[in-house]
Amino acid sequence: MRYINIKTYRIQKAVCVILSVCAACLLFYVLCDCEEIRAQRAIDKTQEKLAKEVLRFHVLANSDSNEDQKVKRQVRDAVLVYGSRLLKSDRNKDTSADADSMEQEVSRAEAERLVREYLPEFEQEVNRVLKKAGVNYRAKAVLTDVYFPEKYYGNICFPKGWYRALEIRLGKATGHNWWCVLYPSMCFTEAVCVTPDEKGRENLREMLDADAYELVTKPEKFRLKSYFFGEKLNRWLADR
Repeated sequence: MRYINIKTYRIQKAVCVILSVCAACLLFYVLCDCEEIRAQRAIDKTQEKLAKEVLRFHVLANSDSNEDQKVKRQVRDAVLVYGSRLLKSDRNKDTSADADSMEQEVSRAEAERLVREYLPEFEQEVNRVLKKAGVNYRAKAVLTDVYFPEKYYGNICFPKGWYRALEIRLGKATGHNWWCVLYPSMCFTEAVCVTPDEKGRENLREMLDADAYELVTKPEKFRLKSYFFGEKLNRWLADR
């Protein structure tokens, strides 16, 4: 009888240990899930803030053929040069000067107004590139809301979501696309730059508070901190 009681006790103890471990794992999972939800709320709020402060750029290639993808990159470069001059023209509508000599950039609202006003000129510039490339399709330039996936520009991460963008549709516009940030000046091509320059970072820093800036420049570090400093994150969200 004594042997049976000890055996039963050990079984009960083992069951209690297993149940305790399972309960602890479940609690940890729930807490982590809650912190992930809070972190995602912070990301969503930052995206909403960014969407009001930036103007993005989207090029849709005619197709995925090597020729059409090459043309897409040529169009991208031409639009970046033209857009840079336009948005740094200090509201005098003079796009003939060299971009390096331009004065301070216009505001976000003014940038959108200028892009909307100059849509025919953007389209004309792109069609000039297409004609030179010898392709048999033309372009359509529109200012519209576009859903962007999460996108890294160097080590800066823009959260997924809806953004106002200058969209260039080439021909059938069924090929791989290219994304960037037209305003403020953070647009760059992968072949030329690895990370945005200091001016682009400074523009972002002025737009966002410290936590939001960390979110877009060090997203993984932000998520990690959100697990260990959930209450701080909650206070930050409550203030928004």
